[in-house]
Amino acid sequence: MLMWQKFLHYLKRYGLAEIAGAVCVLLISSSTYYFTRNKIIAAYAGTIGENIGFYGVIILRDTIDAKRKAAHWSGKEICQVLKNILIEFGIAEALDTLLMRPLMLYLFTSLFTNYQIGALAGVVVADILFYSLAVLSSELNKKRKKQ
Repeated sequence: MLMWQKFLHYLKRYGLAEIAGAVCVLLISSSTYYFTRNKIIAAYAGTIGENIGFYGVIILRDTIDAKRKAAHWSGKEICQVLKNILIEFGIAEALDTLLMRPLMLYLFTSLFTNYQIGALAGVVVADILFYSLAVLSSELNKKRKKQ
């Protein structure tokens, strides 16, 4: 049962952010490819779009939660929110943004004749790799905080 609870926790944590990121990556990557006909540029543009959509939701949600819990809200709390996000996603995001997501977007849009289907497949594969690292990092951080 514990595994199912963790799955639901992470679905709640990442679900909406992932939808926002996926929409952004598909829109930005597809429009960039349409205008440039360059899959490498489109892959990096899509990766930036994914980050904007995904982290926009995560930062907004975490900031709202922190503001509700804080007795006195200041810049210190927003810095703590950003620090926690960096700890949770830092290593996974660095690998994802610089290498894995652009590579998967480029690879899968090259394998599929329909650009959007290839981009969606690339997003799914990149997400599996990303979440493997992000969830591991999050779980290790939780254990570190308990000690």
